[in-house]
Amino acid sequence: MSIFLAALALAAADPAALPRGGLDQAVAEYDAAQVHGDRHALERLLADDYVLANSGGGVESKGEFIAELTDPAYRLNPFVVLHPVERTWAGGAVRGGVARLTGTAAGKPFDACLRFVDVWRREGSRWRVAYSQAMRAPGACDASGAGR
Repeated sequence: MSIFLAALALAAADPAALPRGGLDQAVAEYDAAQVHGDRHALERLLADDYVLANSGGGVESKGEFIAELTDPAYRLNPFVVLHPVERTWAGGAVRGGVARLTGTAAGKPFDACLRFVDVWRREGSRWRVAYSQAMRAPGACDASGAGR
C-alpha cells in the first residue's frame, strides 16, 4: 500500500519537481539527430514501437521515419521550437510546440510551419520517444505568434 501511495503522490506532484534525469539532453539529441540524419542516434532515441502521425495525415513506423530522415535526398535545416509545451509525469513526458521546418525532400525545397508533440517514455535509465504527431499550423510561426 505504501508503494502505491508513493507512486500516487509522485504522479500528483508538481511536474517541475519530478525527476527528469536526462530528458532535456535526450530531447536535444533527438532534435540534432533529425537535423543530421543520424541513424544510430535515432535508433537509440526512438522506442521500438514508435509511431508518427505525420502532417500529411499518414502514419509511419520507426523504420519508415528513420529511412525518411536518413535518405540522402532529404535534408532538414536546424530549427527552433516556438511556444514550447512541456509536461512531465512519473515515467513519461510530453514535449512539443511549433517549429518552422525547412530543407529539401526528393530534391525539392520545403518550408512548413508545424505544431508537434512528442510523447517520451522512460525505459530504465533512458528516455525514448514513443509517439509523435505533427500538423500543419499556418500562421503559428509568424513573429506575432498568431495562430498560437
